[in-house]
Amino acid sequence: MVSNSAAKKFALALLTLALLLISWWAPLFTMTQLWLFDDRVSMLSVVATLFDSANYFLLLLVASASMLLPLVKALLILLKAMPHWQYELSTRVNQVVKLLSRWAMLDIWVVALMIVVIKLSAWADAQVEWGLYLHLVVVALLWWQSRSENQTQG
Repeated sequence: MVSNSAAKKFALALLTLALLLISWWAPLFTMTQLWLFDDRVSMLSVVATLFDSANYFLLLLVASASMLLPLVKALLILLKAMPHWQYELSTRVNQVVKLLSRWAMLDIWVVALMIVVIKLSAWADAQVEWGLYLHLVVVALLWWQSRSENQTQG
């Protein structure tokens, strides 16, 4: 039988993973160029643009910091929250989640850097959209879940 607390942890981990995937498609900001053209920018559109323009170093930085690391962390937290796998994976998963927690704010830094670069441009302006706030919520949820898990283990 699964306890109420374990069910809540699993539901929260599943919700966090779903919100993370939604945040990739959600508009982070709207970029206005020369007061004429509006373009909504999402995490996936940034990755696609970097790939199309052959900026592979920036592609690796943005995709790994803002997509891959949070995805791995969310999946590991979800696995950890599954009651029947909890004891088999606990030591290894805790070590990996703790390592990934050190990089938790890197994806927010990458998004902030993109906005700053656009704001400094004389040709474009950026308005923050709901997807950025969703992404911040996901980062906070991942941080909180990994922190609470580390406190119960330590």
